[in-house]
Amino acid sequence: RNKHFFILSAAGKPIFSLYGSDELVTSYTAVIQAFVNYFNDPNSSTRLKSFKSSNILFVIEQKDTLIYAAASKLGESELQLQSQLDILHTQILSTLTSPQLLKAFQNRQNFDLRKLLSGTDVFLSALSRSMALGSPPILLGALECLYLTQHARMKIADCLLKGRVPSMLYGLIVADSRLVAIARPRRESLHPPDLQLLFSMLFHTSVFQNGEEHWVPICLPKFNSKGFLYAYIHFFQPGVALVLISADRHSFFSLKEAKNTILDKMHSTNSIQPIEESIKNGRNFLSHLNAAPIRHFLFKSRKLVQLAMPDYPPYFHSDSDASQLMSVYRHLHTLIHGPYSSFRSLHAVNKSASAMVWVTNEFEVYCVSGPYVKRSALTKSLNQLVSWIYAHEKRLFIHDGAVF
Repeated sequence: RNKHFFILSAAGKPIFSLYGSDELVTSYTAVIQAFVNYFNDPNSSTRLKSFKSSNILFVIEQKDTLIYAAASKLGESELQLQSQLDILHTQILSTLTSPQLLKAFQNRQNFDLRKLLSGTDVFLSALSRSMALGSPPILLGALECLYLTQHARMKIADCLLKGRVPSMLYGLIVADSRLVAIARPRRESLHPPDLQLLFSMLFHTSVFQNGEEHWVPICLPKFNSKGFLYAYIHFFQPGVALVLISADRHSFFSLKEAKNTILDKMHSTNSIQPIEESIKNGRNFLSHLNAAPIRHFLFKSRKLVQLAMPDYPPYFHSDSDASQLMSVYRHLHTLIHGPYSSFRSLHAVNKSASAMVWVTNEFEVYCVSGPYVKRSALTKSLNQLVSWIYAHEKRLFIHDGAVF
């Protein structure tokens, strides 16, 4: 295995492991706890954060009486693995609020937290597998939106607003892990880590994708780590979900009524067809722009905290191809965002690929091409790519959403 995640209590009790039986995991968690206890200084804030053994980087995070550990052979940085452990902590908090978590261990340090997390390990496993393969949204800390015309997106957002009931705090339509439209209060926004968590639950497991209605208590830690919200979830098309969020636990039937109104309006305004067509067409962006020799790219709008990327094919077909591509992006990300880095652009070349990253105050863009492509050629292609993205930004990104 090239990557592993562990979660354990401060007393060393196993809570989650990406791989391995309970017997095997227990021996590993005992070692992790021993390292943590040995290096932590009770008289100061000093904590064990990371160490390296051969080509494996181990990163440790301690949060709310829990210990999170990542082990990676993929050349990831400490900062990248810390970010992934933060996401796992967010997943735990989506099931148990921070006060509930602290209370569970208040009187019993060896309490088995798996009893309270029963049934949610499928979400932790799906999220961990996604991060092990490589996730552009998590690497860049950004959301991806479905490619739609501004007119189509505004019509969908208008359906969310017209179907809104007083108990609805947020309304979202999500397709294939990409945000289609959102309705929100004027002074409230949902944070990317919370939405990444929600999207992982929706699309990386089959729990909700049966076309039925689901009513789920969920804590969105970046919004409020001390309390629950309640999500009404309904996949009204294959791969397309309507999510209505409320602070009122008794609002199921009012949100069900809102769902009926929203879907009726989407049907009457022919707003579902553009979503289906966009999913069917895929992210075929490279064929629409003259940016040869670029084979793949990641573009992040730093202001909007959103990203755009093409599909992996035709150049990257298998999981192995995608994993190698993500290794290149992780390496560039480490170089450009390292603690002592002052670079604004970097160009890297080897026998299998050429790559470049360019960071400004407005965006960061990463690209990969074939081997031995000169910096001047990639720079020209990147400029063409950025120009195309700005010309299509209202299709690629959501600027404000629908507010009420």
